[in-house]
Amino acid sequence: MRNSFVAIVATLAVAGCATQTQVRGTDNFLTQAGFTQIDRGDPAFATVVKNVHPHRFGHRTVNGVATYYYFDPTICGCVYRGTAQDWEAYRALVADRMHMHAEMLLEDFDMPSDSGGG
Repeated sequence: MRNSFVAIVATLAVAGCATQTQVRGTDNFLTQAGFTQIDRGDPAFATVVKNVHPHRFGHRTVNGVATYYYFDPTICGCVYRGTAQDWEAYRALVADRMHMHAEMLLEDFDMPSDSGGG
């Protein structure tokens, strides 16, 4: 039952709409994972923005090399670019954060209430 609850919490966290805080957290995780920024002045920016929706990931494989993109028009106004290794590092960071939040929710859920009686 506990594993099912963790799975449900994780699913709800992923399915939610991107709030400002979530987007800022995504930016932090991308940077920590090794993604680099492509700013508006870079010619690659216009090309990537045509193919990646705001606050969504996209990827492209050229000559067998995968490159991952995340377009953030809200916080940095940039596109993040990373390798397959950066993508895996990002996913690990997100999974760790989701697990930590689920554990905190479970601790609150399992906490006995103080009924005042003794």
